[in-house]
Amino acid sequence: MSRCFAFVAALALLAACSTAPEGKDAIFEEELADTGVTIKTDCKLDADCDDGNSCTVGTCGPEGECEHAPAAGADCDDGNACTQGDSCGDDGVCTGASNIDCDDGIACTTDSCDLKSGCTHEDADGPGECDGSLCTAGDECLEGVCVGGDVVDCEDPDPDDCYFPVCNGNTGACEDQVAEAEGHPCKDGNPCTDNDSCDAGGVCLSGAAHQCESQHPCKTAYCNEGGKEGTNPCKLDFVPEGTPCDDGSSCTDADQCALTGDGANIQCAGEPVDCDDSNSCTLDTCDEESGCAYSPKADGSPCDVQSLCTDQGACDQGLCVPKPGVGCDDGVSCTEDQCTPEGECAHLPTHSFCDDGDECNGVETCDAELGCVSGPAPTCDDGIACTVDSRARRAPACLPRTTCCAAMAISAPTTCAPPGSAASFLRARFHATTITNAPPTPVRREPDA
Repeated sequence: MSRCFAFVAALALLAACSTAPEGKDAIFEEELADTGVTIKTDCKLDADCDDGNSCTVGTCGPEGECEHAPAAGADCDDGNACTQGDSCGDDGVCTGASNIDCDDGIACTTDSCDLKSGCTHEDADGPGECDGSLCTAGDECLEGVCVGGDVVDCEDPDPDDCYFPVCNGNTGACEDQVAEAEGHPCKDGNPCTDNDSCDAGGVCLSGAAHQCESQHPCKTAYCNEGGKEGTNPCKLDFVPEGTPCDDGSSCTDADQCALTGDGANIQCAGEPVDCDDSNSCTLDTCDEESGCAYSPKADGSPCDVQSLCTDQGACDQGLCVPKPGVGCDDGVSCTEDQCTPEGECAHLPTHSFCDDGDECNGVETCDAELGCVSGPAPTCDDGIACTVDSRARRAPACLPRTTCCAAMAISAPTTCAPPGSAASFLRARFHATTITNAPPTPVRREPDA
């Protein structure tokens, strides 16, 4: 039953899809398995539905049929070379927004537009105004080129005043008028004024005074009004001897103008600048442009130090530092003798210089006047009467030594017998006996002498 139903469904699908879109045959065929039915469709992918129209978007439907929707607003080409701004409309048709302007601005061409090739410009021939000016006469177009006529010549009899004959563009005739109105350049006849200009009434007004500059430090410049306008009116004269000046060098001071050796000229000269910074750890030089310069000498270079404790020093980063301890020995072995940058001796107690390595004779310290001083000896009493407490040299701590009571058996005394007693004898005899868990050996106690 299920196989029969599948066959009926395939027939229905064949009936729905077997008809290709108008004007286009089905391009895909597929045989349904176990049915013997072949299905023909227009497409499998969207790319199969491209209709060649840039103003439509083709898609492949679920039944294998192509669908085409307008691509409104998309750029396109309407195939008309005389339009511009082409775009797709809502109807899927490409249309130009406006016609192109084919005017080439040339008076001697005939401008038109061809639907296929676009703008065309054909040469024009014949007389007529073509250069845009009435101050030329006899203009003519020859094979698309404008040949201007003769230019109206308006000669100015006085080009330096404020009146200039010009050609009237409306009539083509020369007429006298104020050139460019107020502010037009002119010459007032005085070479010692600059930027003369015309006022609104046609009068040439004098400009600013001409500035004369001297490149010689001992010459002064001035403007000679008797000169010819348009030439350099400046003159130079020597200044009096002794006049302050600047020779351009940062390595001289108090520059002034003085006569040369032959007395024929005056030159600017000054006294050399003293660049000594009184620092023996710098190299003092002078640059013509920047002046005095100071560079540090190499570290360790000998230098002169002004100190109460030494006259010997060494350079360190451009500074003279007194040599440590020179002239400051106080004769105390445990002090570190130094000479401060202020030139004073300093003696620093250094306790480590006094350490003899023996902890059983106290901690040694350094006194700035007395030298090494021993500290109080450590107490080794362990509180046990039957041990002799001692300080073992070269040992890290006090070591008690068991000397008595270990062999005592009579009465386990709590206090050792005094010297000279029988217990003292036993202590001397058994000083190396070690306390153990073995029972003590009985000994006979003799009466004290």
